[in-house]
Amino acid sequence: MRLLGFLIFAAFLPAVSFSQSGASVVPWPVKDVPINIGNLAYTLQFYGDEPGFHHGLDILEPAGTPVYAPVSGKISLGYYYRIKIPYTFQIAIVQKNGTVWQFHHLDPKTIPASLFDLAKKGGTVSSGALLGKIYDASQMGYGISPHVHINVIDSSGHYQEPLRFFPLLPQDTPPVIRGLYLIDSQNRVLADNQRGFQVEPSDSKSAALIVDAFDVVSPSKVETTPASISVWALMGGAKKRILLAQRKFDRLPGKDFFTGVSRIYQTAPISFSSGKNLKNEVDMGRSRRFLFRFPEIKSLPVGCVGLEVVVSDFTGKKTSQIWKFPAPLKSDLNFRRIKSVLPPNF
Repeated sequence: MRLLGFLIFAAFLPAVSFSQSGASVVPWPVKDVPINIGNLAYTLQFYGDEPGFHHGLDILEPAGTPVYAPVSGKISLGYYYRIKIPYTFQIAIVQKNGTVWQFHHLDPKTIPASLFDLAKKGGTVSSGALLGKIYDASQMGYGISPHVHINVIDSSGHYQEPLRFFPLLPQDTPPVIRGLYLIDSQNRVLADNQRGFQVEPSDSKSAALIVDAFDVVSPSKVETTPASISVWALMGGAKKRILLAQRKFDRLPGKDFFTGVSRIYQTAPISFSSGKNLKNEVDMGRSRRFLFRFPEIKSLPVGCVGLEVVVSDFTGKKTSQIWKFPAPLKSDLNFRRIKSVLPPNF
């Protein structure tokens, strides 16, 4: 599956990034079925062995599910990659404001002949028009489930997070934080928020905070990326907090699928003194894990008594975890090496 993804996408990487503009709500392109979300734009993928962003929205529905145009605009049809199979067929709609909507993995045999005629004439399609039906990608092997992949690209060529354009789904559960980890430059875990600690100086000149978190967009049960993560320093007295870093997952950080991945994700496994490793798990058929990296947090303010990490979903639901330190920090130094009070038993 990863090799196929690399073959299909690696040579077709438009130089674009995300826009920060607001989103207007449009109808979901599938009707009368539960909206099952698989991947979002920021979801970690592997193109061959190289980590990258998914860059669009996957709606997981059975093969043959009709897909309708959520917007009106000029239509074009064709293959987005030189391998001309139904999986690589694309319908694109360009709105009057220049926003491009791309729909991948529709079966060309199910696309109405009228759309081909419109595309040849440079005509426009109306919102609500039938675009076609989802291709049965499962017959390709590689563990690929039938789905429609949607990209939204603004007039400047910047990818948007498509989920922001559609009506909110229930999302009856908030995001999940599995753990917080402090690692050194060798990807070794110095500390985590799940065991007792003592603080002592460290000679490590490079460190990063790792947040192990995910979201599930109900009614789907597939783990994916949240809407945002914020990291706060908790200060002694007056319940003061200082914002150390924040990630908003509404736009990609660079102009292709790969730029910024190593800044957002901890792509190498992290190792514990017990010999156990922890890594990202991105395959759809198993429980998934996303390790978010915050390398910009290299020091903590004087008087810091702990960290609070807040993870939000696209409906505004939040989950937070507090990592308390045994004593306020006396100086603004690099992250301390943490010595566990308990035997390493991760």
